[in-house]
Amino acid sequence: MIYSQPEERKNEYSSFVMEEKSNSSILTSTITFVETEHGRLRRRQRAIGKKDLQRAKKWGVYRSSHSRPNGNPTALYTYNNIVYITDEITGEEVTSYAIPISLEPVPISSYLMNDQEETVRLIQSDKSKWKSNTVIVIDTSGSMKQADVWGSRTRLDAVWLSVDMDFIATRIESGAAGLLDFVSVITFGTFSQVLALEQPTLWVLYNTFVELYSNDSVMPYGHGHYIPSLEYAESLLLKNSNASCAMGLSFISDGRPSDKDIYHITERVESLAKRFGRRLTFHAIGVGSMDEFETLQEMVKGADDFGAKAEMLLPSKTTSSLGDVFQSFATYLTTTQTEITNMATLKQHSVQDFRRESRTKAKNFIDQVSSDKFRIYPQNEVDRGMYAEYFEGRKRCRTFKSSTLQRDNAKFVAIHKEVFGERAERFAYRFYELGFDGKTIVGKPLVAKESRFVVERGIDDKKARMDFALSFCKTQQLARRIAEEFNAKMDNLNRVDEKTPILF
Repeated sequence: MIYSQPEERKNEYSSFVMEEKSNSSILTSTITFVETEHGRLRRRQRAIGKKDLQRAKKWGVYRSSHSRPNGNPTALYTYNNIVYITDEITGEEVTSYAIPISLEPVPISSYLMNDQEETVRLIQSDKSKWKSNTVIVIDTSGSMKQADVWGSRTRLDAVWLSVDMDFIATRIESGAAGLLDFVSVITFGTFSQVLALEQPTLWVLYNTFVELYSNDSVMPYGHGHYIPSLEYAESLLLKNSNASCAMGLSFISDGRPSDKDIYHITERVESLAKRFGRRLTFHAIGVGSMDEFETLQEMVKGADDFGAKAEMLLPSKTTSSLGDVFQSFATYLTTTQTEITNMATLKQHSVQDFRRESRTKAKNFIDQVSSDKFRIYPQNEVDRGMYAEYFEGRKRCRTFKSSTLQRDNAKFVAIHKEVFGERAERFAYRFYELGFDGKTIVGKPLVAKESRFVVERGIDDKKARMDFALSFCKTQQLARRIAEEFNAKMDNLNRVDEKTPILF
């Protein structure tokens, strides 16, 4: 860098440099610099001490750097992977930061690229083959340019780095994701834009983020509007109707939304959770001050209320902590994939696609049902069977014995149209017995359970449901017998008393 300045200013500058170069012969504590408010703020944010800067001026690698707005040249000292910048003329500290990690793209031949693009086109057109569909929404508003994340130049750089290294690269290298695991990336600031649209988790996607990180392809700017990006994310997730595909939504922001309609933000996330339930992994990631994330917390509560695997994550201001968050998101997504794949393979069926109801509302007391929310059946259309076991010789047999409804005054039954709970194998619905008017609930609230898996075509639907119920009751009875046998043996041990836990 060449600076134009008067001759006497050059002599002053040369004298200053000579003085700095002789500092290695004096005590570190005596090396001086002029502290500034901005410099102290940056050191506090990045856990850098005053003595660290003194050591850098004494032992670090020195080079001249760019000029400040007032025309003064700056000195850049590099020491222990930390960069310190001071004013060459006044000695004022300007800033300090850790040297960002350097990312290199993975070499991909043109032949491999063409082959992959053709394969991707075929798979994108047939979404039934997808194992997972993930949308990552990243805040690119002006506040994301703050340089307070240790190990990165800006908050946004830390996000690019963590997504690329800890979500994409880690999943590729571990074999947890590949050609059938699709990722879309949406940014939001004043406007929303799509940086990656339904791309498989391969090294081409990794290279996309390397470019974003290395070349500052997206600059933080403007306000942060949540709703447009959430609506786009919703449209991308809903495009895949394959109920055996794990869904992931990661929403990263460093502050409150600029949208006026906050309720609509939570509503968008609830809509997705209502559709996907536990198939949806939703992580809201807050980068910055913890008092800025009320909306993110409400989004998580809404998703959790409809059965999604939802979590609010607040990493410390370091790239490693942010990386841990994305590894956690990847682990959740892989767990869901494994659950769906293993169970569907075991049952040889696909997962059914049902809507969920709010688990909070499902707990509310009601004394009547309505046909808009419940399917109502008269008694003559209901077959109730009581599970029974009996022996024929040494063979244990299982069957259902015909029975009436639980309440003598029950003439109808009602089952909610939406699921309020689900586990690996079953959906749970609210279920009631009704009186003569077909509306009033009689007796206690009940729960109806149904298999999560679609009955194959050509198989008798009623028989399949009975087989599911029989298998479920068999499992429950077996567990009960094992618990009773265990408790009986515990009762015969001398060291067991009434305080010893038992199985129920």
